[in-house]
Amino acid sequence: MSLGQGVLRMTFTRPSWAVARSYKDTVPILAVDGVRHSVASWGPEAVAVPAGPHRLRVAVVPRVGSGKEYAPAEAAVTVGVGTQLFVEYRAPRLPGQDGKLRIVSAKAFGD
Repeated sequence: MSLGQGVLRMTFTRPSWAVARSYKDTVPILAVDGVRHSVASWGPEAVAVPAGPHRLRVAVVPRVGSGKEYAPAEAAVTVGVGTQLFVEYRAPRLPGQDGKLRIVSAKAFGD
């Protein structure tokens, strides 16, 4: 981490397999201030960002192909200098609904 930076610690969750088969072959996508960041899977991701305010957008897309985004969620967050901001994206249970983004916590490095 460089001077004047923080980190977004993203967690992506989806409904259980039994409830929503529509997420079987999907992956979340993350955009910070309009810049898309690669997300390999539904696992946790860390993204270094400059300290300050940011606009987050998460949606879901098919793992292969050029399918349409769905279950979007957007939020404004502020990342402090030397801070890890923990944010959770939760995909909806029913198709056609929006996802949800929420700030879980913020911790200084070393805490």
